Amino acid sequence: MTFIPNENARMRFRSDRVGLSIGQNDNSAFVVGQVIPRSPAADAGIATGDRITAFAAHAVASGYGPGDLYPYSTGTRPFTLTFVATGISKTVTLTPRRLLPPPQ
Repeated sequence: MTFIPNENARMRFRSDRVGLSIGQNDNSAFVVGQVIPRSPAADAGIATGDRITAFAAHAVASGYGPGDLYPYSTGTRPFTLTFVATGISKTVTLTPRRLLPPPQ
């Protein structure tokens, strides 16, 4: 494999700022695969196995996929997230923040 620099070579890498990884088994929800301790997601009570049904007023069942969550999870603005944990639906506000140490 060869990498050739282009106009995006110096673009800053966008990383997750809410602390969760997700997958999607069906069109009704995202499934939380992992939550980073002390992250905004963990602080909001989201746990592995929870099902995310909406984010920023967008219902996952309306055709939204994991890539649609990316601008919110890598941004800086707070957004709402609705998830189901042990059969109970909860809506929380996540405020993305830096989770990785600054570059050296």
